[in-house]
Amino acid sequence: MIAYIVSAIVVAAIMDRFCLQRSALKDLRLGALEYVSQAIRVPFYFEPSRKRLKGASVSYLFRDANNPTTVIDGRSRPLETSLRGENSQYLYVAQKKIHSAGVWIMTVHVTHGDSLWNPLYRIFPMKYEYSREFNIETVGEQDAAVFQ
Repeated sequence: MIAYIVSAIVVAAIMDRFCLQRSALKDLRLGALEYVSQAIRVPFYFEPSRKRLKGASVSYLFRDANNPTTVIDGRSRPLETSLRGENSQYLYVAQKKIHSAGVWIMTVHVTHGDSLWNPLYRIFPMKYEYSREFNIETVGEQDAAVFQ
């Protein structure tokens, strides 16, 4: 009898994690690059399927397409303040870190691996990735930059 109950719980956990995918993200995308003071910011849009994304985090890589070894790494931060429906946050990159004009690629990574009752979300977290190219026209010494 106990074996049937444990089996049912394991099957329910597997179905929840791999078929239902509660707390999944939809419509992950990046907006247009904006120049603000001494930084550039990129709006990051996402739509959670649940009311709260407990345990989800976002990080990004901003790299030069002409020189792929030049990478700006954004620290991971939580997405817990998001609500059901479309949400947006800004990802900031310091202007002084960008030393060359040209094509830069931003890759956003979202990892969600928290569930109160299902440990499979922690073992096999949900991972999302989205990339977009930005063309940086000029980079000046006086913070004069034109972004597309």
